[in-house]
Amino acid sequence: MGTNYSGEGSNGGVIPKVMEGIFQRVELMKDSTEFFIRVAFIEIFKEEVFDLLDPNSSIFSKAEGAFLAKPSVPARVPIQIRETVHGGITLAGVTEAEVRTKEEMATYLTRGSQSRVTGSTNMNSQSRFTYHHAIYFLSVYPHFM
Repeated sequence: MGTNYSGEGSNGGVIPKVMEGIFQRVELMKDSTEFFIRVAFIEIFKEEVFDLLDPNSSIFSKAEGAFLAKPSVPARVPIQIRETVHGGITLAGVTEAEVRTKEEMATYLTRGSQSRVTGSTNMNSQSRFTYHHAIYFLSVYPHFM
């Protein structure tokens, strides 16, 4: 999957194939196990981490979920990376959305992809390497019946 993911077609990238596999497995195990599935989507841009699913982001219009024009720099507050008492890493305040279908999951992927920063830095205008990256988190929690 690249940044041009449109949510259409079956020949997507790795993330759409993983989404399909997760929901196939959930369907097979539905008689013995209930699953809670959550997604989160972040962007690392100029050494800061931003929540691409933040419902308070100025990128999204409240009216019927319409998207506003995409800014060239984030109009968002960076989220904090914290270390837990056991030495793990957590993203303080990142939005985790619960999903029940692969279509819901794809909607969050599309929404987050559309809120990514566009534009160039002085370095990437001369290079094919960029300084912003996106990470889409899929968390599956079983609840045995």
